Formats: sequence, structure tokens, C-alpha cells
Amino acid sequence: MKKSVVKSIGKNAIHPKDPLIILFDESATDALKNVSVIQKFDELNDHLLKAGDTLSFDEQEYKITQVGPLANENLQAMGHVTVVFKEVAAEDEMANALYVEPFILPEIIEGTVITYAIK
Repeated sequence: MKKSVVKSIGKNAIHPKDPLIILFDESATDALKNVSVIQKFDELNDHLLKAGDTLSFDEQEYKITQVGPLANENLQAMGHVTVVFKEVAAEDEMANALYVEPFILPEIIEGTVITYAIK
């Protein structure tokens, strides 16, 4: 299990019409911080996420249905992953995405704990 805490939420990070959230660690540029949720990990580890694992925002739990080919690498290197709350479209699959269900954006505030749980 890997945990992080939301440190800030960019002015344009969450929009109800866009079913995704971009996560970065504190190394994100100012331009990225504007459209991202910034997270700080309590410790780094090398657990690799896979379909069937879970992602939680406080008590809001999501099942990971697909992991893009770059998601684990970027999550470990710079705390970056895009969480997508919709079905995977083969022609639009994002290489750095975690696709999750249910397809409902979580409520996130500064201090929200994000848990990446390996099954």
C-alpha cells in the first residue's frame, strides 16, 4: 500500500465535465499545478499497480480497471498519473492513466488521503 496526502488543488484541476484528475507530486511546474492535484507521498515504494487494485480518496474507493503502460513508472518517478473516471476507449487510451470505476469524480480537499492499494 502506498499513501499520499493532497497538498493543493489547482484552480482548473477538477471540472465536472472532464472525467479525470491529473495527479503530480510537489515537483510539478506552476503551469501543471494549475491543472493538477498535488500530492505528497509519506514514503516511496516500488509497488506496481495493476487492474483489480484499488485507489481511494479518503473513504471513496475505486477499482482500477486498466493501467496505462507508463502509469507506474511516472507515478514512482514524479508522483504523476491521470485518474480517468470512464471506460477505456481503445483509440483514446492514455499511456499514463489509471482507469477506475465507478465513473464518479471524488470529492477532494486539501488533506485528502489518497491510498493506492495492491491486492
